[in-house]
Amino acid sequence: MKILMIDNNIDQPWGLCADFRRYLEGQVVVRRAPQSDLPKDLSRFTHVVLSGSRTCILDSDPWVKDLMAFVRRVVDGGTPMLGICYGHQIIARAHGGDGTVRISPTPEIGWVEIRQTAPNPVLEGLPKKFHTFQSHFEEVCKAPAGFVPTATTERCAIQAYYVEGKPVFGVQFHPERDAQEGEESIKKRRSATPPVPNDCIFNEGKAKSVYSENVARTIFNNFLRQRGSSQ
Repeated sequence: MKILMIDNNIDQPWGLCADFRRYLEGQVVVRRAPQSDLPKDLSRFTHVVLSGSRTCILDSDPWVKDLMAFVRRVVDGGTPMLGICYGHQIIARAHGGDGTVRISPTPEIGWVEIRQTAPNPVLEGLPKKFHTFQSHFEEVCKAPAGFVPTATTERCAIQAYYVEGKPVFGVQFHPERDAQEGEESIKKRRSATPPVPNDCIFNEGKAKSVYSENVARTIFNNFLRQRGSSQ
């Protein structure tokens, strides 16, 4: 198994790829999207994972356009792909245009309850309701053609989806964040300038009671069981 990890972070100290590695079996190759370091040959990779980013999903810098073209190529080629947060959003934007994403009117930071609304191969085995970490100010607001929404929260309608007939999946939340990382992230958001409003922060200090590593293990294990059209 050889996994291509696309790091979309524009600032390395915020990088999340180390968080992902503990859940990804086999060899992991990391490429940096902001440097347009995207492979042309996908045949040697079994899976593709797209990380989050502090980049606004509506930005259209050259590297973002390159990333969207790359995403379309992955989908067309049939390689299994999972998008996390910004990765979830960029897959939708690449296929449905700017009208599928927006600045969220109700951001979510912290431990938020996810409610499943339809079956999804990467969420299989999880309870209908579960908590996981959120950190987003943008969101997918309209599912492109062929995208099937499968999970929601009170503030964000499309928390997860899959693409019909393709091993392609997106989740708005951050399953890779553990209890300590999540709580530290909330503190960073509070100390930012300007700080995140209190009504956007959920369950601060409650990670021990709501966090379960099983959420991440289940999602990534389910994803790695997906096979592409040429595998």
